[in-house]
Amino acid sequence: MADRLGYQGADDVLAPPWLATVTLDALANRALTPPWRPQLDGADDGKYFDQAAFADDYKRHAADVAKELSDEKRGLFGDEFGEFIDAPFGGR
Repeated sequence: MADRLGYQGADDVLAPPWLATVTLDALANRALTPPWRPQLDGADDGKYFDQAAFADDYKRHAADVAKELSDEKRGLFGDEFGEFIDAPFGGR
């Protein structure tokens, strides 16, 4: 537990050299300028995330959920559920 970052307090978190200019006051007051700000097309824009890795995780989770569904509940979704598992981003 003593090896966890922050165990010694906030100064422990701010100790790395790349955070030398960060103060808790500036952080709390949102007075820091980020070195890079992504240009998003909307609140659900995920173009900066690894879509392939996310899709693989999503498919595994959806497949696990599908296994847990009873045949009756699976029938409610019909063929659309299979498409849902295969295309988590709706064709994006």
